[in-house]
Amino acid sequence: GPFKSTCLSTIIMTVAFLLIGFSSNELDGFVVGCLLIGIGGTLTLLTAFPSSFILDPKHIPHIMTGVNCLFDASSVIFLLLYKIYQAGVSRRNLFIGFACVNFVLQSACAFAWCGKPLARLRATQEAEIEAQSDANGSANSEMGVEASKQ
Repeated sequence: GPFKSTCLSTIIMTVAFLLIGFSSNELDGFVVGCLLIGIGGTLTLLTAFPSSFILDPKHIPHIMTGVNCLFDASSVIFLLLYKIYQAGVSRRNLFIGFACVNFVLQSACAFAWCGKPLARLRATQEAEIEAQSDANGSANSEMGVEASKQ
């Protein structure tokens, strides 16, 4: 579910930022770090989508649009980090700080799924599954009636 996925994303992204921060001539973690950022970022995006289903259905398009816009805007963060690096902050300190901020924010997102939001999401999913099975059941019974008429 979203809680476990967000926890996994938190770990992956934090490790990725630390790898980039601690990379040196002896430890080349840039490739692995960037790969983990891609995996963790995608997981972060995918775990944000269910949040739109815990509110009133009329808000779903707005929430989905907001999630996508924020995900697109996240690419600007690295430009901001580069500007801070140019101001004199070392890459190591920059990415260690970024890993800490990431850990705190993503942990908050993960624990936000505990309790009512997760219960509401599960109830919504169960209602959708029940509606689907009712629709399939009525379609199958109509097909049975038509077959018996022939």
